[in-house]
Amino acid sequence: PCFMQVGARIGAENFYEYFGAFGFREHTGVDLPGEADSVYHSLETLQNPVSLAVDSFGQTFRVTPLQMITAISAIANGGNLLEPHIVRQMIDDEGNIVNSTETKVKRQVISESTSAEVSEMMQSVVNEGAATNAYIAGYRVAGKTGTSEKRDVYDENGNQIQDLRIASFCGFAPADDPQIAILIILDEPHASNIYGGTIAAPVAKSILEEVLPYLGIEPVYTAEEISSMDISTPNVLNENVTTAENAIKEKGLKVKIMGSGTTVVKQVPVRGESITQNGTVVLYTDEASSSLTTTVPNIVGMS
Repeated sequence: PCFMQVGARIGAENFYEYFGAFGFREHTGVDLPGEADSVYHSLETLQNPVSLAVDSFGQTFRVTPLQMITAISAIANGGNLLEPHIVRQMIDDEGNIVNSTETKVKRQVISESTSAEVSEMMQSVVNEGAATNAYIAGYRVAGKTGTSEKRDVYDENGNQIQDLRIASFCGFAPADDPQIAILIILDEPHASNIYGGTIAAPVAKSILEEVLPYLGIEPVYTAEEISSMDISTPNVLNENVTTAENAIKEKGLKVKIMGSGTTVVKQVPVRGESITQNGTVVLYTDEASSSLTTTVPNIVGMS
């Protein structure tokens, strides 16, 4: 209902203009052969208030995944729509750059201030909205989920097949300095819950959790994130190793076992001590292992 109201306020002419401005009515110009076309209404058809209403929440037309991620990247890029490329550079056997792709700005679709405002909205979708399954502590992720009906699939008798969906998540990160855009599409998912926020957003999260550190982007935690990450270490002294291990994992912590005994004789951190989420608790199972110590070096001030 909200998007339908927004679409009505914008009007068919402006809606049609911006749909094209974001690149949905043209090829992206990617350096690959055979790029597909989108399928969209004429302006005349869009004058119908029902067509405009349904278009406003993203149905009754087709766009390509490449068009979608190019458009979302325009929001990340301060409102500038870029021409996508597959290869950034070509390098010879000696490491010399033979060919390099230049960034081409096709046009500015929205202002930089509007881009920042929409980006902030998309962050709230991940932080506290429908895409919280894509939230990663320490990183600002902006995104939007989608759950689209497939209305043009028929069986051998010509009857429309009901309840077919495409679940998706599209976004970029870090939102305050975008380095990567991501689009996850699950076509006709076989699951009890087929919403993009439930099944596509977690896939985006698992990918970004790997990619962002790989790119050398360090997490920056807010005070709220740090406080929520801290966990009180459970007391597992004198417990059976298996029982102790399960108790620690239930807290969302990792376990490292030292020694060959069957009972925990020492634990680090000690019970009740604060530890961050996904932190490791070391369990010592015999006197020999528990006496192994080393001096912690001073790393304050180092990179």
